[in-house]
Amino acid sequence: MKKKEVDFLQQMLGQMDSPFYLSYRFIALSELVTRENDALYKNEVGLGIKELRVLRLVHLNPGQPVFMIGRWSFAEKAMTSKLVGKLCELGLLERRIDGKDARSLLLYVTPAGAEKVKAADAAAHRLFAQHFPSMSPERAAQLMGTLDELILEFVSSATQA
Repeated sequence: MKKKEVDFLQQMLGQMDSPFYLSYRFIALSELVTRENDALYKNEVGLGIKELRVLRLVHLNPGQPVFMIGRWSFAEKAMTSKLVGKLCELGLLERRIDGKDARSLLLYVTPAGAEKVKAADAAAHRLFAQHFPSMSPERAAQLMGTLDELILEFVSSATQA
């Protein structure tokens, strides 16, 4: 990133009152990390961040319907279908008809998919340490816990409304 852009970002962030502009801060961090890491993941693991997000979610939650994985991978319906199709073609995911509702397809990671997740997780740990070298593992765990707490608190307040 060019120095002029960094200076602009620093100035802009300095003008934003905390905790306001929370969504902007999350989007900025997400976009910066995604842009930087997507090519690295493709080079090392053979998949981009969007594909890996779907694969990880299915790995962590096997047997979920496609719509649920799409919802929490934050991909539009058409994009979810494309990502799932690609991962199935690569032999990393498989679709199975839901025994309770034949209209629904459930997703499962194949052994090859589980190996990709393992490789991607190793790369993720290394990239996090590379991008945030001054952050200790304890501080990183605290940050992740705080982010999880914010997400769950937001969902809880939105559910009650």
